[in-house]
Amino acid sequence: MGLKAATQRALWTASARMPRAGQSGRVPRRTELNRILDYEAVRTGDRDAHGMSRERLMRGNDVEHPFWGVSSAGLDLATIEGLSLAFRPLMRPNDAISHTSAALLFGAPLPQAEPPLLPLHVTSIGTRAHRGPNLVGHEWNESLQLDVIRGIRVVAPADMWCQLSTMLSREDFVAVGDFLVSGVPAEGRNVRTVPCCNIAELRDAVRRHGRRAGARKLAWAIERVRVGVDSRPETILRLLLVAAGLPEPLVNDPVRVADGKSYKPDLKHKLWRTLYEYEGLLHLRSPKQWRFDTWRYQQFEAVGWKVIRVNADHLFVDPVGFLRFVYATLHRRAHELGVAPPSSGPRWLVSA
Repeated sequence: MGLKAATQRALWTASARMPRAGQSGRVPRRTELNRILDYEAVRTGDRDAHGMSRERLMRGNDVEHPFWGVSSAGLDLATIEGLSLAFRPLMRPNDAISHTSAALLFGAPLPQAEPPLLPLHVTSIGTRAHRGPNLVGHEWNESLQLDVIRGIRVVAPADMWCQLSTMLSREDFVAVGDFLVSGVPAEGRNVRTVPCCNIAELRDAVRRHGRRAGARKLAWAIERVRVGVDSRPETILRLLLVAAGLPEPLVNDPVRVADGKSYKPDLKHKLWRTLYEYEGLLHLRSPKQWRFDTWRYQQFEAVGWKVIRVNADHLFVDPVGFLRFVYATLHRRAHELGVAPPSSGPRWLVSA
Protein backbone atom coordinates (compact mmCIF):
# COMPACT_ATOMS: atom_id res chain seq x y z
CA MET A 1 0.00 0.00 0.00
CA GLY A 2 1.41 3.42 -0.97
CA LEU A 3 2.01 6.20 1.54
CA LYS A 4 -0.87 8.28 0.22
CA ALA A 5 -3.34 5.39 0.39
CA ALA A 6 -2.19 4.39 3.85
CA THR A 7 -2.58 7.97 5.08
CA GLN A 8 -6.13 8.22 3.63
CA ARG A 9 -7.16 4.92 5.20
CA ALA A 10 -5.79 5.97 8.61
CA LEU A 11 -7.69 9.28 8.39
CA TRP A 12 -10.93 7.50 7.41
CA THR A 13 -10.59 4.98 10.27
CA ALA A 14 -9.94 7.73 12.78
CA SER A 15 -12.92 9.78 11.58
CA ALA A 16 -15.20 6.72 11.72
CA ARG A 17 -14.27 6.20 15.36
CA MET A 18 -14.72 9.83 16.38
CA PRO A 19 -17.85 10.55 18.41
CA ARG A 20 -20.65 12.37 16.66
CA ALA A 21 -22.98 14.92 18.18
CA GLY A 22 -24.97 13.32 20.98
CA GLN A 23 -22.68 10.28 21.17
CA SER A 24 -19.95 9.16 23.53
CA GLY A 25 -16.61 8.20 22.04
CA ARG A 26 -17.07 4.53 22.92
CA VAL A 27 -18.78 2.08 20.54
CA PRO A 28 -21.57 0.23 22.40
CA ARG A 29 -20.90 -3.42 23.09
CA ARG A 30 -23.54 -6.04 22.29
CA THR A 31 -25.16 -6.05 25.73
CA GLU A 32 -25.31 -2.25 25.70
CA LEU A 33 -26.65 -2.26 22.15
CA ASN A 34 -29.52 -4.50 23.26
CA ARG A 35 -30.31 -2.03 26.01
CA ILE A 36 -30.13 0.97 23.64
CA LEU A 37 -32.46 -0.70 21.13
CA ASP A 38 -34.60 -2.13 23.95
CA TYR A 39 -34.61 -5.54 22.24
CA GLU A 40 -36.53 -4.10 19.34
CA ALA A 41 -35.70 -2.52 16.01
CA VAL A 42 -35.15 0.99 14.66
CA ARG A 43 -34.92 2.69 11.32
CA THR A 44 -31.26 2.60 10.43
CA GLY A 45 -31.24 6.21 9.30
CA ASP A 46 -33.18 7.62 12.27
CA ARG A 47 -30.26 8.78 14.44
CA ASP A 48 -32.38 10.69 16.93
CA ALA A 49 -34.24 7.51 17.93
CA HIS A 50 -31.19 5.64 19.19
CA GLY A 51 -28.19 7.98 19.42
CA MET A 52 -25.88 5.86 17.27
CA SER A 53 -24.39 6.59 13.89
CA ARG A 54 -25.77 5.04 10.75
CA GLU A 55 -22.34 3.55 10.12
CA ARG A 56 -22.42 1.83 13.52
CA LEU A 57 -25.76 0.22 12.75
CA MET A 58 -24.93 -0.67 9.15
CA ARG A 59 -21.49 -2.18 9.75
CA GLY A 60 -21.67 -3.68 13.22
CA ASN A 61 -21.56 -7.46 13.13
CA ASP A 62 -23.80 -7.49 16.20
CA VAL A 63 -26.63 -5.75 14.33
CA GLU A 64 -29.15 -7.54 12.11
CA HIS A 65 -31.05 -6.13 9.13
CA PRO A 66 -34.19 -8.20 8.57
CA PHE A 67 -35.79 -5.59 6.30
CA TRP A 68 -34.51 -2.78 4.12
CA GLY A 69 -33.71 0.23 6.30
CA VAL A 70 -34.22 -1.61 9.63
CA SER A 71 -31.61 -2.44 12.29
CA SER A 72 -32.34 -4.79 15.18
CA ALA A 73 -30.58 -6.37 18.14
CA GLY A 74 -31.82 -8.89 20.65
CA LEU A 75 -34.88 -9.98 18.65
CA ASP A 76 -35.33 -13.65 17.84
CA LEU A 77 -35.67 -13.42 14.07
CA ALA A 78 -36.20 -17.17 13.86
CA THR A 79 -39.76 -16.60 15.13
CA ILE A 80 -42.72 -14.90 13.50
CA GLU A 81 -43.10 -12.69 16.57
CA GLY A 82 -39.50 -11.49 16.33
CA LEU A 83 -39.84 -10.75 12.62
CA SER A 84 -43.10 -8.88 13.18
CA LEU A 85 -41.51 -6.77 15.91
CA ALA A 86 -38.59 -6.07 13.59
CA PHE A 87 -41.00 -4.67 11.01
CA ARG A 88 -42.62 -2.18 13.41
CA PRO A 89 -40.31 0.76 12.53
CA LEU A 90 -41.67 0.57 8.96
CA MET A 91 -45.29 0.09 9.98
CA ARG A 92 -47.64 2.96 9.09
CA PRO A 93 -50.96 3.67 10.86
CA ASN A 94 -52.92 1.70 8.22
CA ASP A 95 -50.56 -1.27 8.03
CA ALA A 96 -51.07 -4.67 9.66
CA ILE A 97 -49.42 -8.09 9.58
CA SER A 98 -51.70 -10.29 7.46
CA HIS A 99 -52.30 -13.52 5.55
CA THR A 100 -50.13 -16.48 6.58
CA SER A 101 -47.91 -14.27 8.78
CA ALA A 102 -50.93 -13.29 10.87
CA ALA A 103 -52.09 -16.92 10.90
CA LEU A 104 -48.75 -17.92 12.44
CA LEU A 105 -49.03 -15.19 15.06
CA PHE A 106 -52.44 -16.57 16.07
CA GLY A 107 -51.02 -20.11 16.14
CA ALA A 108 -53.21 -21.39 13.32
CA PRO A 109 -52.28 -24.76 11.74
CA LEU A 110 -50.76 -24.39 8.29
CA PRO A 111 -49.99 -27.31 5.95
CA GLN A 112 -46.21 -27.40 6.37
CA ALA A 113 -44.72 -28.91 9.51
CA GLU A 114 -42.47 -25.83 9.71
CA PRO A 115 -44.16 -23.05 7.69
CA PRO A 116 -41.71 -20.50 6.24
CA LEU A 117 -41.56 -17.27 8.23
CA LEU A 118 -40.43 -15.17 5.28
CA PRO A 119 -41.57 -13.35 3.32
CA LEU A 120 -43.58 -11.38 5.88
CA HIS A 121 -47.07 -10.48 4.65
CA VAL A 122 -48.23 -6.92 5.37
CA THR A 123 -51.55 -5.40 4.29
CA SER A 124 -51.86 -1.65 3.76
CA ILE A 125 -55.39 -0.26 3.96
CA GLY A 126 -56.12 2.61 1.59
CA THR A 127 -52.48 3.25 0.75
CA ARG A 128 -49.74 1.76 -1.40
CA ALA A 129 -48.32 -1.60 -0.44
CA HIS A 130 -44.86 -2.11 1.01
CA ARG A 131 -42.15 -3.37 -1.30
CA GLY A 132 -38.75 -4.79 -0.50
CA PRO A 133 -36.74 -7.91 0.32
CA ASN A 134 -38.38 -10.38 2.74
CA LEU A 135 -41.75 -8.64 2.32
CA VAL A 136 -44.99 -9.25 0.42
CA GLY A 137 -47.15 -6.14 0.47
CA HIS A 138 -50.91 -6.17 -0.14
CA GLU A 139 -53.14 -3.18 -0.90
CA TRP A 140 -56.65 -3.19 0.55
CA ASN A 141 -59.22 -0.56 -0.35
CA GLU A 142 -62.19 -1.89 1.61
CA SER A 143 -63.03 -2.20 5.30
CA LEU A 144 -60.82 -4.55 7.30
CA GLN A 145 -60.95 -5.41 10.99
CA LEU A 146 -57.66 -5.05 12.87
CA ASP A 147 -56.43 -6.46 16.17
CA VAL A 148 -53.32 -6.27 18.37
CA ILE A 149 -51.54 -9.40 19.59
CA ARG A 150 -48.48 -9.14 21.83
CA GLY A 151 -48.03 -5.53 20.81
CA ILE A 152 -48.19 -6.28 17.08
CA ARG A 153 -50.95 -4.87 14.85
CA VAL A 154 -52.51 -7.69 12.83
CA VAL A 155 -55.53 -8.30 10.66
CA ALA A 156 -58.29 -9.61 12.94
CA PRO A 157 -58.82 -13.41 12.87
CA ALA A 158 -62.00 -13.55 10.78
CA ASP A 159 -60.67 -11.22 8.08
CA MET A 160 -57.29 -12.96 8.15
CA TRP A 161 -59.09 -16.25 7.52
CA CYS A 162 -60.76 -14.80 4.44
CA GLN A 163 -57.39 -13.60 3.14
CA LEU A 164 -56.14 -17.20 3.24
CA SER A 165 -58.81 -18.39 0.80
CA THR A 166 -56.47 -17.85 -2.18
CA MET A 167 -53.44 -19.42 -0.45
CA LEU A 168 -54.63 -22.76 1.00
CA SER A 169 -56.43 -25.86 -0.23
CA ARG A 170 -60.09 -26.11 0.68
CA GLU A 171 -59.40 -28.65 3.40
CA ASP A 172 -56.57 -26.69 5.00
CA PHE A 173 -58.65 -23.54 4.76
CA VAL A 174 -61.43 -25.23 6.77
CA ALA A 175 -58.83 -26.49 9.27
CA VAL A 176 -57.75 -22.91 10.01
CA GLY A 177 -61.40 -21.92 10.43
CA ASP A 178 -61.94 -24.83 12.83
CA PHE A 179 -58.93 -23.69 14.86
CA LEU A 180 -60.11 -20.08 15.05
CA VAL A 181 -63.56 -20.96 16.43
CA SER A 182 -62.45 -23.88 18.63
CA GLY A 183 -59.37 -22.87 20.55
CA VAL A 184 -57.03 -25.70 21.49
CA PRO A 185 -56.95 -28.20 24.36
CA ALA A 186 -55.04 -26.60 27.23
CA GLU A 187 -54.91 -28.89 30.26
CA GLY A 188 -56.59 -32.11 29.32
CA ARG A 189 -59.30 -32.75 26.80
CA ASN A 190 -62.04 -30.89 28.68
CA VAL A 191 -60.26 -27.52 28.97
CA ARG A 192 -59.66 -25.27 25.96
CA THR A 193 -58.07 -21.92 25.27
CA VAL A 194 -60.36 -19.03 24.35
CA PRO A 195 -61.23 -19.17 20.62
CA CYS A 196 -59.88 -16.40 18.41
CA CYS A 197 -63.37 -15.65 17.05
CA ASN A 198 -66.76 -17.29 16.52
CA ILE A 199 -68.63 -18.57 13.49
CA ALA A 200 -70.85 -15.48 13.37
CA GLU A 201 -67.73 -13.34 12.95
CA LEU A 202 -66.47 -15.63 10.20
CA ARG A 203 -69.80 -15.36 8.39
CA ASP A 204 -69.73 -11.56 8.65
CA ALA A 205 -66.21 -11.50 7.22
CA VAL A 206 -67.26 -13.83 4.38
CA ARG A 207 -70.10 -11.44 3.56
CA ARG A 208 -67.67 -8.50 3.39
CA HIS A 209 -65.10 -10.44 1.33
CA GLY A 210 -67.67 -12.15 -0.87
CA ARG A 211 -66.81 -10.25 -4.05
CA ARG A 212 -63.05 -10.78 -3.86
CA ALA A 213 -60.85 -13.59 -5.21
CA GLY A 214 -61.53 -16.84 -3.40
CA ALA A 215 -65.23 -16.14 -2.91
CA ARG A 216 -66.31 -19.63 -4.03
CA LYS A 217 -63.93 -21.28 -1.60
CA LEU A 218 -65.20 -19.01 1.18
CA ALA A 219 -68.79 -20.02 0.49
CA TRP A 220 -67.83 -23.72 0.47
CA ALA A 221 -65.70 -23.59 3.61
CA ILE A 222 -67.92 -21.52 5.90
CA GLU A 223 -70.57 -24.27 5.80
CA ARG A 224 -68.00 -26.84 6.96
CA VAL A 225 -66.32 -25.05 9.86
CA ARG A 226 -67.07 -26.78 13.18
CA VAL A 227 -66.54 -25.87 16.84
CA GLY A 228 -64.61 -28.18 19.16
CA VAL A 229 -62.02 -29.52 16.72
CA ASP A 230 -58.65 -30.35 18.28
CA SER A 231 -56.28 -30.45 15.30
CA ARG A 232 -55.78 -30.01 11.57
CA PRO A 233 -55.69 -33.82 10.91
CA GLU A 234 -59.11 -34.15 12.57
CA THR A 235 -60.51 -31.63 10.10
CA ILE A 236 -58.86 -33.39 7.14
CA LEU A 237 -60.24 -36.75 8.37
CA ARG A 238 -63.79 -35.42 8.78
CA LEU A 239 -63.81 -33.86 5.31
CA LEU A 240 -62.31 -37.02 3.79
CA LEU A 241 -65.06 -39.21 5.25
CA VAL A 242 -67.75 -36.86 3.97
CA ALA A 243 -66.14 -36.61 0.52
CA ALA A 244 -66.27 -40.43 0.38
CA GLY A 245 -70.07 -40.35 0.75
CA LEU A 246 -70.34 -41.11 4.47
CA PRO A 247 -72.52 -39.09 6.85
CA GLU A 248 -70.66 -36.32 8.63
CA PRO A 249 -69.30 -37.70 11.92
CA LEU A 250 -69.86 -35.91 15.21
CA VAL A 251 -66.90 -33.88 16.51
CA ASN A 252 -65.65 -34.62 20.04
CA ASP A 253 -69.05 -35.94 21.09
CA PRO A 254 -68.77 -37.56 24.57
CA VAL A 255 -68.98 -41.32 25.09
CA ARG A 256 -69.88 -42.66 28.55
CA VAL A 257 -67.84 -45.66 29.65
CA ALA A 258 -68.37 -48.34 32.31
CA ASP A 259 -67.15 -46.33 35.31
CA GLY A 260 -69.59 -43.52 34.54
CA LYS A 261 -66.99 -41.13 33.15
CA SER A 262 -67.25 -39.60 29.68
CA TYR A 263 -64.44 -39.21 27.17
CA LYS A 264 -64.45 -37.39 23.85
CA PRO A 265 -63.28 -39.27 20.77
CA ASP A 266 -62.09 -37.21 17.82
CA LEU A 267 -64.98 -38.26 15.58
CA LYS A 268 -68.01 -40.51 15.99
CA HIS A 269 -70.40 -42.35 13.67
CA LYS A 270 -73.19 -43.00 16.12
CA LEU A 271 -75.30 -45.33 13.93
CA TRP A 272 -72.47 -47.84 13.55
CA ARG A 273 -71.05 -47.22 17.05
CA THR A 274 -67.69 -46.45 15.49
CA LEU A 275 -65.10 -43.92 16.68
CA TYR A 276 -62.13 -42.38 14.87
CA GLU A 277 -58.99 -41.42 16.78
CA TYR A 278 -56.11 -39.61 15.10
CA GLU A 279 -52.67 -40.50 16.43
CA GLY A 280 -49.98 -37.93 15.66
CA LEU A 281 -46.46 -37.21 16.84
CA LEU A 282 -47.68 -36.49 20.36
CA HIS A 283 -48.37 -40.19 20.81
CA LEU A 284 -44.77 -40.99 19.86
CA ARG A 285 -43.20 -38.28 21.98
CA SER A 286 -45.33 -38.68 25.08
CA PRO A 287 -45.49 -42.17 26.64
CA LYS A 288 -47.96 -40.78 29.16
CA GLN A 289 -50.37 -39.70 26.39
CA TRP A 290 -49.92 -43.04 24.60
CA ARG A 291 -50.75 -44.99 27.77
CA PHE A 292 -53.80 -42.83 28.50
CA ASP A 293 -55.20 -43.14 24.98
CA THR A 294 -54.62 -46.91 24.92
CA TRP A 295 -56.59 -47.22 28.16
CA ARG A 296 -59.30 -44.93 26.76
CA TYR A 297 -59.67 -47.08 23.63
CA GLN A 298 -60.13 -50.14 25.85
CA GLN A 299 -62.86 -48.32 27.78
CA PHE A 300 -64.67 -47.43 24.54
CA GLU A 301 -64.52 -51.00 23.24
CA ALA A 302 -65.70 -52.40 26.58
CA VAL A 303 -69.03 -50.61 26.12
CA GLY A 304 -69.48 -51.71 22.50
CA TRP A 305 -67.71 -49.06 20.39
CA LYS A 306 -65.31 -49.88 17.57
CA VAL A 307 -62.21 -47.64 17.49
CA ILE A 308 -60.52 -46.92 14.15
CA ARG A 309 -57.02 -45.56 14.80
CA VAL A 310 -55.86 -43.13 12.12
CA ASN A 311 -52.37 -41.86 11.31
CA ALA A 312 -50.79 -39.48 8.79
CA ASP A 313 -50.29 -42.18 6.12
CA HIS A 314 -54.03 -42.85 6.08
CA LEU A 315 -54.77 -39.19 5.33
CA PHE A 316 -51.87 -38.08 3.16
CA VAL A 317 -50.29 -41.20 1.60
CA ASP A 318 -53.06 -43.72 0.86
CA PRO A 319 -56.45 -42.16 1.61
CA VAL A 320 -58.23 -44.45 -0.89
CA GLY A 321 -56.94 -47.59 0.82
CA PHE A 322 -57.93 -46.15 4.19
CA LEU A 323 -61.46 -45.33 2.99
CA ARG A 324 -61.92 -48.85 1.66
CA PHE A 325 -60.95 -50.17 5.10
CA VAL A 326 -63.44 -47.78 6.74
CA TYR A 327 -66.27 -48.90 4.44
CA ALA A 328 -65.50 -52.58 5.10
CA THR A 329 -65.46 -51.93 8.85
CA LEU A 330 -68.75 -50.02 8.79
CA HIS A 331 -70.45 -52.76 6.76
CA ARG A 332 -69.35 -55.33 9.35
CA ARG A 333 -70.59 -53.10 12.14
CA ALA A 334 -73.95 -52.67 10.42
CA HIS A 335 -74.32 -56.47 10.20
CA GLU A 336 -73.30 -56.93 13.86
CA LEU A 337 -75.69 -54.23 15.10
CA GLY A 338 -78.57 -54.99 12.74
CA VAL A 339 -78.68 -51.46 11.31
CA ALA A 340 -78.58 -50.06 7.80
CA PRO A 341 -75.14 -50.25 6.16
CA PRO A 342 -73.48 -47.25 4.55
CA SER A 343 -73.90 -46.69 0.83
CA SER A 344 -71.55 -48.46 -1.56
CA GLY A 345 -69.44 -45.32 -1.81
CA PRO A 346 -68.70 -42.98 -4.71
CA ARG A 347 -67.63 -44.37 -8.08
CA TRP A 348 -64.09 -43.03 -7.76
CA LEU A 349 -63.61 -45.04 -4.57
CA VAL A 350 -65.16 -48.28 -5.86
CA SER A 351 -63.28 -48.23 -9.16
CA ALA A 352 -59.94 -46.88 -7.89
